[in-house]
Amino acid sequence: MKTYTTVQVARELGIGRDTLYRWMKAKKIRGSKVVRVGTGATFQVRVWTTRDLAAIRRWMKQNPYKGRGHKRT
Repeated sequence: MKTYTTVQVARELGIGRDTLYRWMKAKKIRGSKVVRVGTGATFQVRVWTTRDLAAIRRWMKQNPYKGRGHKRT
């Protein structure tokens, strides 16, 4: 299964990285797995899978994005 970084997921979805984090904080979407890397495991990164990406796409389809610059329907 292919994995993505948070920035790659945001680009793939056409949204900003901050928007993705905001949706996770608001519990609109489920966050990805956090993996610790480096000596002493002090550095953490999120690893997104194709399944995570598909789930976010489904959520976005049900909840159209109405951020800045988007017309409200």
